[in-house]
Amino acid sequence: MIFKAILSSQASPGYGQATIHFPIPDSDYDLIIRVLEDKGIGSPTAQDCRVDGLESAYPILNRLVTQTVNVDELDYLAKRLDSFSDGEDAQFEAMAFKLNLSSIKDFINLTFCCQQATVITNFSDLERVGKSHALTINGGATIRPSVCAPTCCPRAIRPSRLLRPYPPRTTSPRRCLTITPLNSGRAAGG
Repeated sequence: MIFKAILSSQASPGYGQATIHFPIPDSDYDLIIRVLEDKGIGSPTAQDCRVDGLESAYPILNRLVTQTVNVDELDYLAKRLDSFSDGEDAQFEAMAFKLNLSSIKDFINLTFCCQQATVITNFSDLERVGKSHALTINGGATIRPSVCAPTCCPRAIRPSRLLRPYPPRTTSPRRCLTITPLNSGRAAGG
């Protein structure tokens, strides 16, 4: 379980609340949707679920409390967060805080590009911090200067132009990185 949300209908609060664990297992999805439909929520397209409470290892998600969301959006966010490897959770939290995000759409979009942020949680080994930062800004690859030094092959592509972070997969690219062109349209070495 990534988080537990207490959901209700904003339009009909008298229908009560439902507590749902996210991500919803595929085997339980239809049953949970029926429970939500009995409470007047759970539409596959409408943002009809009011978040009355949320328990999560991601405190930043508490910004969703009192907002109206779609149950499938919550489920998708939980699945994206569940796929994170070690360290990505800190990157997600730090970037969400820095960008002051609070909507479900922004949280989902951030899961696609938060890996491009360097988060330092331990300052005791600065060499390790530097290596981690270099890997982050180079998209997980390192460049050895001796491989393509300008003195031995002056017409070669410069290392700084060789690798760029992959553009973020988000509907609002301004949130993560500035996207720069890889070349000016001319052939390499021309």
